[in-house]
Amino acid sequence: GYGTPGLPNSSISNVIEENELVFIDQDVITPNNDGINDFMRVNFNLNRTGWIGSIKVVNSMGIPIHTIVPHFLFGISERISWNCESSDKSLLSAGIYVLLVQLFHTDTGEKFNKKITFYINRSL
Repeated sequence: GYGTPGLPNSSISNVIEENELVFIDQDVITPNNDGINDFMRVNFNLNRTGWIGSIKVVNSMGIPIHTIVPHFLFGISERISWNCESSDKSLLSAGIYVLLVQLFHTDTGEKFNKKITFYINRSL
């Protein structure tokens, strides 16, 4: 009487599946030039060619602050690195940010949108 068939429940996990279309390597970036987690790496494992899209960064208040890729034709497997710099080449301050990935398939008209939260730590 209290089940929710087909809906998430308390046993669901947040483990990234191998077939995830878009994911980042780590959610804490430390751009301090020590060679460890200095770059954000956005990975794409798309199901077919023909996806066009953009990758944007917004701050914790939802204000767009940087476009990593404005319009890009993705292959099936892509990896895009970003050094945590804004458009004016200044490093972003420490804080919580959201990566907005928006894709559109040219043949099918299918749309894919994903928000990924990450943190930039400047003190490590």
